[in-house]
Amino acid sequence: MTMLCSFMNSVFELLLKVWTGSRDLKVRLSSVEALGEMVGLVTRSQLKSALPRIIPTMLDLYKDQEVAFTAAHSLHNLLNASLLSESAPPLLEFEELAVVLITLLPLVSVNISKDERSYISKGLKTYNELQHCFLVTGLAYPEDLCMFLLSKCRSKDEASIVGALGTIKHLLPRFVVGIMAY
Repeated sequence: MTMLCSFMNSVFELLLKVWTGSRDLKVRLSSVEALGEMVGLVTRSQLKSALPRIIPTMLDLYKDQEVAFTAAHSLHNLLNASLLSESAPPLLEFEELAVVLITLLPLVSVNISKDERSYISKGLKTYNELQHCFLVTGLAYPEDLCMFLLSKCRSKDEASIVGALGTIKHLLPRFVVGIMAY
């Protein structure tokens, strides 16, 4: 078992340090996808040390709509592993997550073209993954996320306002159900 863990840690480090920096988009995308699937398999200390490098790499992929779903899914997995541990505190403070949330918020507001069915499906999947990122953040930091979204509703940036309102609309029923069960 120790040998397997050591192997996984080595693969994680190789992907993080070598392949995520590739100039080839397909290589970077495949590396981020693999890292997103591996985040639950590496030690928390290794994950914590990888966060400053892996988060910007994931966020950089959002520039290309064709790969946004993979980036969103990988980020969702990363946030799950980093923020929602039953036995340990979150690896990121809310202030560190603000950069991530600021990047994601306008992406939530992107209108999906109704002309292409495949794009609608991919766009909807990406939207759902982005909303899952906000949900995971809200489970770890409910008050902070609420204040963040409310402050974005008061901003002058239309994409941020629409994104914040859409996210509140998405999260409200989930939090109300959680409060009622509590």
